[in-house]
Amino acid sequence: MMEAGVHFGHEPRNWNPRMAPFISGKRKGIHITNLTKTARFLSEACDLAFDAASTGKQFLIVGTKKKAADSVTRAAIRARCHYVNKKWLRGMLTNWYTTETRLREFRDLRTEQKTGKLNSLPKRDATMLKRQLSHLERYLGGIKYMTRLPDIVIILDQQEEYTALQECITLGIPTISLIDTNSDPDLADISIPANDDAIASIGLILNKLVFAIWALLPWKIIKLPHGELAAPTNDINTTVALALLTSVAYFYAADELVVVVLVSLVPLVVPIPVMFLGLFTSGIQALIFATLAAAYIGESMEGHH
Repeated sequence: MMEAGVHFGHEPRNWNPRMAPFISGKRKGIHITNLTKTARFLSEACDLAFDAASTGKQFLIVGTKKKAADSVTRAAIRARCHYVNKKWLRGMLTNWYTTETRLREFRDLRTEQKTGKLNSLPKRDATMLKRQLSHLERYLGGIKYMTRLPDIVIILDQQEEYTALQECITLGIPTISLIDTNSDPDLADISIPANDDAIASIGLILNKLVFAIWALLPWKIIKLPHGELAAPTNDINTTVALALLTSVAYFYAADELVVVVLVSLVPLVVPIPVMFLGLFTSGIQALIFATLAAAYIGESMEGHH
């Protein structure tokens, strides 16, 4: 955490007195955040994220700082979360009916662009619609598949995303927020004291949260950017079992068997038609158990000889 600069705060003249319990002192004219408190609240946030993900909750990551935009996109895509990394449009959550209408319009325009309908329109109309599509992509691209309000919102800068935080408070949506020494720790449900200006600090905290969401996520059927459907598994026990089987394979078998076992993880990351999912998963699991049994029996017989 120290290498990422998580402990660096703001100048004392900019501090929020409510942050006093999270500050361990001053150094070279700036407040220093207590990293013990950071680790504690980060752990609580990760536990909340893990539990929520294990029950299929939807997450929204909000980070509109220009230098953090790419990190937000990568993290959200990896964890299959919705995200906002450009300007937060006022009323995005509290005026959900309007947002939902714009999202429908956005999806329709994308469909028309993919099918080539836009190109068949008069040049002026096509140009206007393409400009509109570009605008919607910029501000709503990260939530284009969001069909309802999120269950948990992760906010990467309380000051910068204050409007988003207030909307969550109004709607009663649980929030996890990074708070610097100039923030109010009482606004979010879980506040993580950390440097919200340094990209390394933001990235470290965000990666921890995303890993908690992604680690044993009970993946559900979702639409991917290219229109495919992905449904790796809808059962957390299946995911755990596959992970354990991989470990067993390393212990009992040769490299070839490990390859066979790792093939079973393909549905976790590769989009496949849903109609083949059940057949594919069942067949692979049967193959795994049969191969493991054969390997174990063969090894036992060699031991007897």
